[in-house]
Amino acid sequence: RQGVGTMNSLSNDEQFDLILEKMDARGKHVDLESDQYRMVDSLLRGTNQIQLLDGQAGSGKSAAIESLVIARDFGLLGVTPPTSDGTIENLSLVGCSLTANAAEGLQKISGMRAFSITMLASRLERGAITLDEGAIVVLDEMSQASTAQLTTLLNHVKAVNGRFVLTGNFRQLQAVEAGGLIPTLLVTCPEAVVLLDETRRQENLEERAILAQMHYRGRLFEKKNRHAIDALLRQGLGEHFVHGIAAGGLGAVQDWLIDNDRVVVHSTVEAATAAIA
Repeated sequence: RQGVGTMNSLSNDEQFDLILEKMDARGKHVDLESDQYRMVDSLLRGTNQIQLLDGQAGSGKSAAIESLVIARDFGLLGVTPPTSDGTIENLSLVGCSLTANAAEGLQKISGMRAFSITMLASRLERGAITLDEGAIVVLDEMSQASTAQLTTLLNHVKAVNGRFVLTGNFRQLQAVEAGGLIPTLLVTCPEAVVLLDETRRQENLEERAILAQMHYRGRLFEKKNRHAIDALLRQGLGEHFVHGIAAGGLGAVQDWLIDNDRVVVHSTVEAATAAIA
């Protein structure tokens, strides 16, 4: 293991505060005690060359990309030189995802150029895209990238003393080709990982605990997942309820769903079929 590398931080304290103010003005408030704050801080004031952001859907990972886009617009990623050839694209911030469709969606919602992993790697190899010194490459849905793809992208990042930011959820779809590197990095390089356990899409706080238990596959009670319990408590959930769900495993999830009319249990297949007919 060669470690996560080092690079200069993107912003000083004053610039960091200005970016947070800009995000707040755009409707993305970042609480000082939140996982999101630690995430944005790791990107803007951190020095890791490799940074992993792991969290379930709705945990606010998009705030990471928004903070980098604002930093780019503030000129903190350097000034991209004009191209001498119309066929060459110089980039200080670029995103990628496994498929072209996913990359198109990423570009649309983020405001940064994005490509499929294959396309970005190909264009970098051919020189059709060049990375500025200190450029940042963001890989979305990191678990779907193969080890070979991760290595290729990292080599390009290292060549310009840049940063490789990997976002997603390692429990989601895995790489079709040889993979497994992401779970290994999460375990062996904790200094490069920000875990996002504060879900934001559910207004019902109890639902957040239910989703957390499902996310950790009924093992929320395990010591290694203590950070997720702490995140639920920070969001205002009662300690008794959180620990009850954590200790109850998936059975507690089932009971809560039934008690709150989120699922309906039928005694026979015929009854269930008739109910939805």
